[in-house]
Amino acid sequence: MNSQELPFQKRTEPKTESTFFEYLSSFTTTVMNQLSSSFIPHFTYNGNPYVYNAICDCLNDLNYSRLEYQCNNGIPAELRAYVWYALLLRPSNPWEIKHLYSEENGKEYKSLQSMLNTLVGNEKSLQEGVFQMSKIDQKTLRVIECDIVRTFPEGAEYLFKEPKITAMLRRILQIYSIIHVDRGYFQGLNDIVGIIITAFMEPKQINGVFVVPKDDILFQVETTVYFALEKIMDKLYINHSNSFHVDLLWTEFVDIGDRYYSLFSVD
Repeated sequence: MNSQELPFQKRTEPKTESTFFEYLSSFTTTVMNQLSSSFIPHFTYNGNPYVYNAICDCLNDLNYSRLEYQCNNGIPAELRAYVWYALLLRPSNPWEIKHLYSEENGKEYKSLQSMLNTLVGNEKSLQEGVFQMSKIDQKTLRVIECDIVRTFPEGAEYLFKEPKITAMLRRILQIYSIIHVDRGYFQGLNDIVGIIITAFMEPKQINGVFVVPKDDILFQVETTVYFALEKIMDKLYINHSNSFHVDLLWTEFVDIGDRYYSLFSVD
C-alpha cells in the first residue's frame, strides 16, 4: 500500500543543507532520541517524531502488542483517541481506527437506544420486569441523574454543560445499567464515562476548543464510548462475576486518569 494511502501519516523532519559535522551531530541526536524513548517518560514530542511515527506504524499495521510497548511512556495528544480505540476495541481494519467508529457497533448501539427509549419511557414495563434486561429500578435512575450533574472532567468542564453531551452521558449510563443489571450501577461510573467521552471528543476540537459536532458524529462518538466502556468494565469483573476486584478497579482507573490528564500536558 502506498504510504499516502495509509490512515496514519508519519511526520518528516525538514531537510536542510548541512556540513558533515552537523550531519553527524544530527544523526547522534536521532539515535539518542530513539534510545531514550524506551526509558524516559516524554512530556513533549515536539522535535522528536520517533515515538509519533512508531505509533503510526503500529496503528497502520494493527500491531497491538508493539503499540502497547510504544505507549509505555505516554501517547502524543494527536494520537490519543486512536490509540485508546485500537487497544480497547482491537479492530481488524486500520481505517476503522482512523474513523473511531464501527458500522457494526453502530447498528447494535442503535438497537440499544431503541430498547432504552421503550423501557425508560415506560415505567410500567420497568416495574413489571417484562424483560430480564429491563429490571432497573427508579432509584438507580435517580442516582444516575444526580451523578450526571456532578460530572465535570478537568479541562473539559464546559463540554459537559452542553445538553447534548449530558444526554449522551445519561444514555450510556442507563443502557449499561440495564444491560448489566446483575452488576448494577455504582457511583463513580459517570467519571469513567466522562473521561472516555472527553478522549474521543478530542479529535473533534477546532483550534484546541471543544465543540459539539453534528448529531450523526455525536452518535458515532456515543457508540464508540459505550463499547469502550464495555471493554474496560469487562476487565474489572473477574470470570464474569457480579462484583469487581477493587484493586484492579483502582489500577485501571488510575491508568485511565493518568492518560487523560496527560492529554492537556502533551504538545
